[in-house]
Amino acid sequence: MEPIMFAVKHPTILKRGVRENITRGLRARFGAPVLLAASLVGLIAPADAWTLAAEARLHGTNEHHVGVVRLIQLGSGEIIVQARVHGLPAGFHGFHVHTVGECVRGTPPTQDVPGVPGTPGTPDFVSAGGHFDTGRTPPAQPHTHQNHSGDFPVLLVTADETANAIFSTDRFDLADLFDSDGSAIIVHAAPDNYANIPSSRYASKPTETPATVPDEITQRTGDSGDRIACGVIKKLIDR
Repeated sequence: MEPIMFAVKHPTILKRGVRENITRGLRARFGAPVLLAASLVGLIAPADAWTLAAEARLHGTNEHHVGVVRLIQLGSGEIIVQARVHGLPAGFHGFHVHTVGECVRGTPPTQDVPGVPGTPGTPDFVSAGGHFDTGRTPPAQPHTHQNHSGDFPVLLVTADETANAIFSTDRFDLADLFDSDGSAIIVHAAPDNYANIPSSRYASKPTETPATVPDEITQRTGDSGDRIACGVIKKLIDR
């Protein structure tokens, strides 16, 4: 496992001695594989302490390892998310926490044979369920996409088929993800439109009148398409 490293954009936020003490303490207690730096772009104050660390190791539809997502719960309530991905198609991809910690590959359709109808098969990683949501979204916001607790910024995969992202969220507590059936991280084939799209998207024929609001599928999924990578979220450290 690689060390978990979060860059310090503003090194003056933590005094050098404080940073060194944190680093030494983490290395002594957990070893190099779980070394957490002290700050991220000025968001983390010196008094903040991390309380829980987790990761999801991503696998593609061919079962190959394609990356890792790490999540760190801070005492302030924020979660730092770090994603490193490789081997996925270049472009923007929907990126979410899903409700079930299960990444089962789909089944191919079967052909009709005399007297026996074929089956349509199942898509990859539907076992992970829908978008994770705590239901604690402020009342003024609907519990639909883009307001699901597990809705993340889109993941940009560059031309060399790699992606690196780091951001924070306060939409859930990391402990929320470890219920009886767990949770998973999904990368989708298409960009996430965050349910913010032209109404003409809903007119399948020129003679049809477009809908004036996002439809149920958009509100549920963000129209991100197939699921191309999945990783079950697992605890690394709980203190």
